[in-house]
Amino acid sequence: MAATFKGVGTVYYGEADRREDGTFLSTEFVCVAFLPIWPLCTRRLRRKAQENRGITMPVHEEPYDTIERLPIAWHQVARVYIFIICAFLWYSYSIPKVRPGGGLIGKEPDGKTMLFGVLAFTVVLLLPFLYVYLVRWLAWRSVNRRYDGNA
Repeated sequence: MAATFKGVGTVYYGEADRREDGTFLSTEFVCVAFLPIWPLCTRRLRRKAQENRGITMPVHEEPYDTIERLPIAWHQVARVYIFIICAFLWYSYSIPKVRPGGGLIGKEPDGKTMLFGVLAFTVVLLLPFLYVYLVRWLAWRSVNRRYDGNA
């Protein structure tokens, strides 16, 4: 079971090979500051129903049932590392270009420039996560179409 304490521990990254029973492949990584360092194994998982414990715990455990343990899926590991590298490059290039306050350095921005700067900064921060969401949504949609017989 993957669990982290303040960003250090093990965590599942990636979702591949979705099936109609709701299972998918995910790779368990050792992580530091929630960044994947080393892959441990690949597992076929199913999401558990969310439980409301009412207490915030310092240890975060992933709510999954393990269906089977598999050898490491290196293609999935490569995709996770490629995403991390691309996100790092995106942020290191984009964030210095877009100031949350907008305007030029040394000049006071007006209201419209400031609003545009805040919106642009927000888009820069959210774009990699929106990409992951879109890819997962498209995968879910294609699996449902394939098993419904509509594709």
